[in-house]
Amino acid sequence: MTNIVWESKLDDIYNCKVSRSEPYRGVLTIEKDGNVLFTKDVSLMYDAIFGPDVSDLAEWEDLCVNFVDGVQT
Repeated sequence: MTNIVWESKLDDIYNCKVSRSEPYRGVLTIEKDGNVLFTKDVSLMYDAIFGPDVSDLAEWEDLCVNFVDGVQT
């Protein structure tokens, strides 16, 4: 069971997305030019039934920005 829960483009360069991997779990992926640069297992509060929770979004955005800025994640 995989479906995209959230997608965003960072700095018009990096494609960031979270795909559901199982109930209440997902995988955050950061890609550039079709190459996967980073992946991380993340949680999906309330299973993201009606879309991602605002606190999940904040965490994913921070992870993406920190990775791109070279901050240890």
